[in-house]
Amino acid sequence: MKITAFKMTELGPIPSDWVVKRLGEMLSFKNGFNANAKCYGTGTPVASVLDALSNEPITTETIATKVTADDKDRESFSLTKGDLIFTRSSETLEDVGRANVYFDDAPAMFGGFVIRGRFKIQANPIFVNYLLKTSDNRLHVMSQGAGAQHFNIGQLGLENVLIALPPLPEQHRIAAALSDMDELIWGLGKLVEKKRAIKTGAMQRLLTGQTRLPGFGGTGFKQTELGSIPSDWEVKRLGEVCSITTGHKDVNEGCETGRYPFFTCSRSIFASAEYSFDCEAILVAGNGDVGNLHYFSGKFEAYQRTYVLHSFLEDTGFIFHELTNHLMSRLNHGKIGSSIPYITIEQLYAFLLPLPPLPEQRAIAAVLSDMDAEIAALEAEKHKVEAIKQGMMQELLTGRTRLEHD
Repeated sequence: MKITAFKMTELGPIPSDWVVKRLGEMLSFKNGFNANAKCYGTGTPVASVLDALSNEPITTETIATKVTADDKDRESFSLTKGDLIFTRSSETLEDVGRANVYFDDAPAMFGGFVIRGRFKIQANPIFVNYLLKTSDNRLHVMSQGAGAQHFNIGQLGLENVLIALPPLPEQHRIAAALSDMDELIWGLGKLVEKKRAIKTGAMQRLLTGQTRLPGFGGTGFKQTELGSIPSDWEVKRLGEVCSITTGHKDVNEGCETGRYPFFTCSRSIFASAEYSFDCEAILVAGNGDVGNLHYFSGKFEAYQRTYVLHSFLEDTGFIFHELTNHLMSRLNHGKIGSSIPYITIEQLYAFLLPLPPLPEQRAIAAVLSDMDAEIAALEAEKHKVEAIKQGMMQELLTGRTRLEHD
């Protein structure tokens, strides 16, 4: 890597061998294809707003929508490798003019709610795509948007956006370096998805007794109110295996400086200066994000509509995995008014659990917890690589750090 001299421009300081260009100097723009609703479903892949908003380059495999069009329209509204597409409108200013790159040799089209940008000069489209995703350039694009309740950007607005462009060889090097990071991130993401799918399958088999761990096994199955379960398992109500109470705090009693976790019915965990519980517990959201679960052991506070399950007579880990897998699918929750879902303490008391003998509960919980730990480690690694990539983008796309020639 090398450090270089800077010059002052309308975009601020940039490397002395970089140039400022309008997007209109680099790209020719065209609005997308509008077809009758009957034309959608089969035919040619057609990129939409969702494709423009994706963090992954667009290919025919990633495009979900297809459209039937004649030869003239397929040619006029075609996407070729290296084209950019931009969102034309959005309910939020933050999503106006978001860009993505089509990077496939197969034929595709672009739809009516996006704008195609086709290069008129030599440039690396992957590099420009990365450049347009930086916070400074997003601000430049958003400044060209207009609207009140709905925000829009047109071809003229995009043409007026300024970017700082390095020499073509440097564009190639930066694009390759960032693409390598994205490949690693996407690979980790796919691995996380695979591990989650494996865990879901394992939960379904282990928690129903379809698969028994080595050393455990009965003499067959029996019919119960939960259906068929192993003959050496039993069915109990949740209220029989633990105590169930609620928190006492209102949601606005959390504080930023609190030292104890404050569990509410949202997926966020607040802080509290006080605690009402000091135990191993499973916390269940009673409304809002109804059925949202947390496991915690220690001192904590809870919202008055959060159910606190504690003092377990069975293995807590097994119960947590059982609730994670089956609570919402087996529980018919009500609604407050027309939209806010809720569950009652009586429903939790009556919730039925298929329970193997305690040693098997512990063994199943250990297997599933190991899977959770592996997934968490992969997610942490993915977040770490994402943070490194963000740092690289900040350095490389501003020219503060330069990549050496090979």
